[in-house]
Amino acid sequence: MRVVIKPFLVKMMKEEFPEYELQDKSGLFYLFRKKEAENLYSYIQFQREGAPYNQLVITVSGVGCNKRWDGYPSTIIGKTRCLGYMMSNGMPTSNLGCVKYGETEEEISQCMHKLKEQIVTYVLPYFEEVKSFLKSDKLFQNVVKVMGDELPKETPDGLEEIKSLLISGRDMKPSQKGYKSIRDYKNYRKWWDLITKDLPNEDYVGFYILNYLKDYLDFYF
Repeated sequence: MRVVIKPFLVKMMKEEFPEYELQDKSGLFYLFRKKEAENLYSYIQFQREGAPYNQLVITVSGVGCNKRWDGYPSTIIGKTRCLGYMMSNGMPTSNLGCVKYGETEEEISQCMHKLKEQIVTYVLPYFEEVKSFLKSDKLFQNVVKVMGDELPKETPDGLEEIKSLLISGRDMKPSQKGYKSIRDYKNYRKWWDLITKDLPNEDYVGFYILNYLKDYLDFYF
């Protein structure tokens, strides 16, 4: 029997965690977002596995400044963790955290209750831990400052150029003729310098720049 579980999950989240709103996602994933503060959001992502498994699992939870995070850990400007790591102190086993929802109303109700318990017991405390960490994380603070202070100054033509550079950099290989990357943009070096200011090293900074530019354009452009 095919059970449409999405309405039950949305109902549970609305009743138990009303500040979390379902984001536009399709397929097997359901991503909920809450605004924590200015430029800061928390996310809970569920994955559905249909028949014959009929189960839900919290795949990843995170806090970051992305306004339109896509659910992939590597693209959040902040921190994420999967539920299995939270439940096992970093040593998850297969299917840890998966909750079966069965086919009856009672089984589905039990599933929703279990998911609620997981969020309260593991996810929300993790969010508090991350929010505390991000307050003192220099890289994160620098990125947020550049997002807030520098990107709004861009002209419409500048935003068009950024968008085209991001698209070409995503769709083409460096060896291809005409390849461009965001590093060709006139303000890239200035942003790099602002973000790396007072940092002990510059690891992954270029990756952060690409991600916050993509996030900014997705949301505002």
